[in-house]
Amino acid sequence: MRKRGKCRLCLAEKDLCVSHLLPAAFYRRLRDNTSANPNPVLINKKYSVQSSLQVTDDLLCENCEHLLSHNGEQYVVASAFDGQNFPLQDALSKLKPAVSGPKIQAVACASVPSVDVDQLAYFALSVFWRASAHEWHAKGGTTISIHLGRRYEEELRVYLLGGSGFPGKAAVWVVVSSDPDPFPACCFPFGGRRAGYYRYRFAVPGIEFLLFVGNQIPENVRRRCSFSSPDRFIYVTSQVDQNTVNQLSRLASTSKQTASVASVIRSVLAS
Repeated sequence: MRKRGKCRLCLAEKDLCVSHLLPAAFYRRLRDNTSANPNPVLINKKYSVQSSLQVTDDLLCENCEHLLSHNGEQYVVASAFDGQNFPLQDALSKLKPAVSGPKIQAVACASVPSVDVDQLAYFALSVFWRASAHEWHAKGGTTISIHLGRRYEEELRVYLLGGSGFPGKAAVWVVVSSDPDPFPACCFPFGGRRAGYYRYRFAVPGIEFLLFVGNQIPENVRRRCSFSSPDRFIYVTSQVDQNTVNQLSRLASTSKQTASVASVIRSVLAS
């Protein structure tokens, strides 16, 4: 039986679904069915365990769940690395970079039908909003949340409902791994205050999303926003995998873990 309560997105009193912070499909992809314990390793700053438990809560009504799924989640799940195929990377590899540096390339996707920047940005903002609008609890009692502030959180909520355009004081970067075999891991949203603005990030296999919000976002960051810039740049770099490994290593360094889990973590992070 579903719990009755206020949907955090539409704010109506309705029956609530069991909502995920990150799509359930990514948990399934992180399972290793060749191992005695096929469950993914969940790493947080308190505990690291192999578990089938997912980060969920009663948050959204069925209509709002469908809205988030239809406008971004389904597309990103289908576009991300699935262990064998990486459709988004494949699509970008067919395009000539508009800007190419020693460590990163910027691919202009404004006129590329095979890359739906709208859905990529919508998905990114939906996850960042979820992480700010609610405190999520992982196994072991760790709280997962970010702080966007009431103003920016509300702007994102209205945008996700379709009631306004892309928030004016925000910029999103979509960054895709250039590795032919991307690191199979997810990172929940994390980050914090910078000089005059906030920066947060999260990752799904092969793709990292960054959100910048505030009055003093650097002009070069705003100008290169994947959504609102004229070229609609998506960035390609090998740094995506390293960023994920670095974050998981930081969390693992303080978490309690059994010898078997510690062995799995060392093996995964060293691969």
